[in-house]
Amino acid sequence: DPGNNALYMVRGTLHQKNGNLDKAAEDFKEALEIDPFSFLPNYNLGVMYYNEGAKIIEAAKQISSNEEYAKEKARADKKFADAIPYFEGALAVDPNDKVVLQSLLRLYVRVGNDEKYAELKKKLGQ
Repeated sequence: DPGNNALYMVRGTLHQKNGNLDKAAEDFKEALEIDPFSFLPNYNLGVMYYNEGAKIIEAAKQISSNEEYAKEKARADKKFADAIPYFEGALAVDPNDKVVLQSLLRLYVRVGNDEKYAELKKKLGQ
């Protein structure tokens, strides 16, 4: 059923569990094309990109060359930036989801978006 976003979600989740992140992303994005206001595809894409960025940063800690570290940090920052619109999409669906709120706070700090960080902190009453 090509119009059923839940089926794309299931297949994307299976791809994700099997480590095929490109296929997982395709399916999650297809689910969002069917229903852009669906929480799970937004959330899963956000988590996937966030985790990719975290893995890159973790591996970069072993690099002794400042130049090579900077390249890897830039790659990680790109993944973190890629995660933001999906977490924001999930937040639009469920504005009270604590995991999404905390993830966005961390991402805004990582990418240097002080304005959105302050806005979200104010919203949370912190």
